[in-house]
Amino acid sequence: VSQIYPKSLRSPTYSRYIYVKMIVDPAFLNISQGMDTTEALKRDVADGLRVKMALSGLAGSVYLDASYMSAEGNPALPIDWTPASVYVPSALSVLTKFTDSIQKVLQGLQDVNFKQFFGNVQTLADTTDKAMQRVNTLLAETQGNLTALSRNSAVASNNILGMTQRIKSNPSALIFGQPKPINPKEL
Repeated sequence: VSQIYPKSLRSPTYSRYIYVKMIVDPAFLNISQGMDTTEALKRDVADGLRVKMALSGLAGSVYLDASYMSAEGNPALPIDWTPASVYVPSALSVLTKFTDSIQKVLQGLQDVNFKQFFGNVQTLADTTDKAMQRVNTLLAETQGNLTALSRNSAVASNNILGMTQRIKSNPSALIFGQPKPINPKEL
């Protein structure tokens, strides 16, 4: 760009711009009767005509794809010179968007402190392991207590059953106690 428009040498922004000059077949444009090709091209640019790089097949050949896109979503790059020809803005290609996304992900991964992350994961695993050991110990103790409680409940239930049967057979024993056994010799 700086070789074509020397004024742009003053800005480092333009050092990354690439100047592409191409001829547009007027048949490509929807030209109304009496409309100039340049005017038709300017109208199409205003309507969203953009040029982007595209891949051709798996071989990786690159070509320029001219297509209509959202003019608001694909604004023209800023320039401070007057182009000698109609300026058709570029748009980001799918490949460029994908590459930018990958670069952002990789940049984000560079900011991750993996040593601290895996250290925290190990600490979490150790803490979880200790907690589970305590739970297992508590369950083992509780199981023993529950077994003893179950046995004691069975004994208490048998005792209550025996007492209930004695009371049914001799209700006065509840108030007066058990009668003295009768000695047949004393009769």
